[in-house]
Amino acid sequence: MNVYDFFLGGSETTSSTLRWFFLYMARYQEIQKKVQKEIDENIPTGQQISLQDKDRLPYLEALSFEINRKVSLLPTSFPHEVTKNTLFQGYKIPKGTWIVANAESCHRNPKYWKHPNKFSLENFLDEDGKVIRNKEGYLPFSLGIAFEKGVECALDVDLTLNELEYCAEPPNDLPKAEDVNLE
Repeated sequence: MNVYDFFLGGSETTSSTLRWFFLYMARYQEIQKKVQKEIDENIPTGQQISLQDKDRLPYLEALSFEINRKVSLLPTSFPHEVTKNTLFQGYKIPKGTWIVANAESCHRNPKYWKHPNKFSLENFLDEDGKVIRNKEGYLPFSLGIAFEKGVECALDVDLTLNELEYCAEPPNDLPKAEDVNLE
């Protein structure tokens, strides 16, 4: 893996996340309206949104997390080599074994999610409407160094999404949102 791999991976996941964002906003217009309302109520007109505003935009942050969970752009991690003999939950894993994390399985596991098979921002919001960060079972960017770089790219995607002008009312000649199937 080299610098080119990170740039290629980062640009592909960013563009794919943006495509899924637009598809989910077209399909779930009630969520789109709530996100726009949250932005309108918390960010002064004409002010650019920054990372410092994230705590004031929990619904938008939960939306970004939920898109990454539901879509699972990286359904499995990159292979990792075990560097020493390891005992994990009763399993012996010898040094030199290659392991692969299954993010897709974690993202659909009812142990971790209120609504594992449904697109729902409640998966990342607590009872008070605050974002649940560092949630167990959430592996949107693989593990290890890929995870660290993925988080950096995700912050850029969040800022990009925040800068978009939302159109809460689509033109009349589009298909009905409920007829769009994203599965």
